[in-house]
Amino acid sequence: MGAKRILLIDDEEQVRDCMDAMLQYLGYEVICYADGWSAADYYRENWRYVDVVIIDMMMPKLSGIATFSLLKKINPEVRAILASGYSLGSDMQAGLESGVSGFLYKPFDKEGLEEVLSVVIES
Repeated sequence: MGAKRILLIDDEEQVRDCMDAMLQYLGYEVICYADGWSAADYYRENWRYVDVVIIDMMMPKLSGIATFSLLKKINPEVRAILASGYSLGSDMQAGLESGVSGFLYKPFDKEGLEEVLSVVIES
C-alpha cells in the first residue's frame, strides 16, 4: 500500500505551502487547490484515490462547509477535516451535523496535524 493521499484546499498560498510541506514530511501524498470549486472538479474524477480532505473554513469563492457539501454529494463517505484560525461556533456545529470527520485549529504544528489525521484515517 502506498502513501495516503490528502486533498488540501486552502485559499492562502503560504498556508497551502506550509501544510503541503508538513504533510509530505509526515509521508502523505498531497494534492493542493486554492478553492472549493476546483477541488470539487478534481475530487469528482479522483475521489477513489483520496483518503482525507483538509478544507479551510474561510475561503472567498466557496466556504469550507459548502465545499464539504459538494464533496459529500460526490462521495457520501468522504473523510474531511475542517481547518480554521477562528472560533467556529455555529459553523463547527453545522460541520458536525453534516458529517465532518475532524477539526484542525490554526495555528497548528506538525504533531497536532499528525494527531488529527491519525484519528480521521483510523475511523
